[in-house]
Amino acid sequence: MLFNNSLAGRDDYRNWWRPIFRLLFLILVANIPRVIAEPLDKYCLSPVERKPETRLTLSPNKTARVTIPMRGQSLEVVVSGVDTLLLKRKGTPTPLVSVRAPQYDYGQIDALVSTRDGWLWIDGGQIDYMARLDLNANPPTLGTPKALPELYERPCSFWHRFWGNCLLAQGVYSQALDRVLITGHPATFWGRSSLTTLEIIAGKAKEMGSIARGASLVYPVYDVPRLRGILLRGIKDELFFYDGITVTTILSGESARSRNGITGWYIDSTHSGRTFVTNAGRFRAPFLREIKAGPLAIAIAVPKTLAGSWLSLFQKVDKEPLWGITRQSLFVEIQGAFKPVATVREGAFLEGPAGIEQSSDGSITFSVKDKTTGRSTDYRLARSSATGQCGIRLKARRPISLTP
Repeated sequence: MLFNNSLAGRDDYRNWWRPIFRLLFLILVANIPRVIAEPLDKYCLSPVERKPETRLTLSPNKTARVTIPMRGQSLEVVVSGVDTLLLKRKGTPTPLVSVRAPQYDYGQIDALVSTRDGWLWIDGGQIDYMARLDLNANPPTLGTPKALPELYERPCSFWHRFWGNCLLAQGVYSQALDRVLITGHPATFWGRSSLTTLEIIAGKAKEMGSIARGASLVYPVYDVPRLRGILLRGIKDELFFYDGITVTTILSGESARSRNGITGWYIDSTHSGRTFVTNAGRFRAPFLREIKAGPLAIAIAVPKTLAGSWLSLFQKVDKEPLWGITRQSLFVEIQGAFKPVATVREGAFLEGPAGIEQSSDGSITFSVKDKTTGRSTDYRLARSSATGQCGIRLKARRPISLTP
């Protein structure tokens, strides 16, 4: 049957609203508050006694190695000695190639990563390298390692560099983008600040786009595999998201600035893969926003008391609730807002965030301490079981009071 162009054009004209409707629908879905995943009464708090900490015995460092799958027989690159790399067929002792990635006197190679575009990142104790992996050659070869661009952690003058007083910046591997990035200052005559972030693509360094020029990686959470991108902090305290092609502003510097001009948001993430930006403990008007696909920053309502407290977020898997612990309260996310389910009396506080532990089963253990006496009690937040005892069942409408 012949296609009628006139009818097709008329049909397209009549359906002009469909793309707009799809866009509005996506925005609406992204902004729908997340309802609590499981009923709150399935969780309970119980006083527990923590096991005393056992002294860790240090084991020798494992040799850095990486396996490269191939048809027939896999290859592997393994570190020999301090800074020598051996490319060989897996299971065979004789190397195909041997190259060096020199470090300083006390340095060694810590890790190796093979990228999908045929390069090897060599994470050195002092100097990082990239080396070309040619798997199509017969036999396969590993090129001479090339050091990452010379950048320093702090502004560095030529004079200080000459005397070795400047610390080299280290590269990091982004799982989301499958490439290496490095943030630092190039050495200048007077040692002026000139922060830059470079991405290494096919062995060549490339600076970020103009919108993110001067931006730095957000430590310790910069990689967001779920969204396939990385997070950057701008020179005016903006929050940028970079997907390898486009830089998107998630948070402007002005929106993160308090009345007295102080800035300082930070990133937190959960085991389930959710990523958040917050300024808890640093502003008069605290905020918490989840970074989602788009990218979008979806607000979660939080109490004003967060202005004077740290905040730790916990969620093991998506089906479980999102928990928030502060100096004074235990919160749970319900319909896009943090609701308190447990608080402490005046004169007591929750120890953290270093004192909070989350086990592999998702349970969370924390301590409530008395300011005056120093007495403390440990509590465990966990799902209630049919056979196990439940201390106190949680209720969103009636927060419980925890005592040291």
